[in-house]
Amino acid sequence: FNGFGFLCVSAILYCLKTYKNDWMNNTKMNVILCIVSFILLYGGLIAYDAIALNVPFLNNKMLAFDHYMNPFILFFAIGLFNLANKKTVNIKAINFISSLSLLVYVLTENIYMHQVAIDPLFNYFFSFVPGYFTPLLSILFACLFFVGGSIACSAFKIIIDKPILNRIFK
Repeated sequence: FNGFGFLCVSAILYCLKTYKNDWMNNTKMNVILCIVSFILLYGGLIAYDAIALNVPFLNNKMLAFDHYMNPFILFFAIGLFNLANKKTVNIKAINFISSLSLLVYVLTENIYMHQVAIDPLFNYFFSFVPGYFTPLLSILFACLFFVGGSIACSAFKIIIDKPILNRIFK
């Protein structure tokens, strides 16, 4: 389903970019898209929660809406992306970090990285920490993954990408 979902999202974005480019560049339209999709998403979740309290079959099915193929999440993300895409940033450090984002994603979402390092480390720390420290520890892990991933990807970019890959693909 993930591959099909990715193709659907890509097709939607292609059609919007190709045929409705004026919508993509219209700030007012994107703000309205964000507000409406946000209200519909959370209004729908509240309504579903109210119905699920009375219908036992729907009782614990709320996570079905927490998926990137949810149209409200999709249109909210498209609106936010279009709003953020209008700004250009000329700060060298931010541009360098943003150029590493794909590498950090590939590094941290790798199944082998999860099996070898992330999951055992995560389970080890959470086995010793009381439950009320869980949000703080989750934020700490996110910061550690950001810093560690940025360092690893910076090393990759400096050691392999510039000297070797740029010569191969020129």
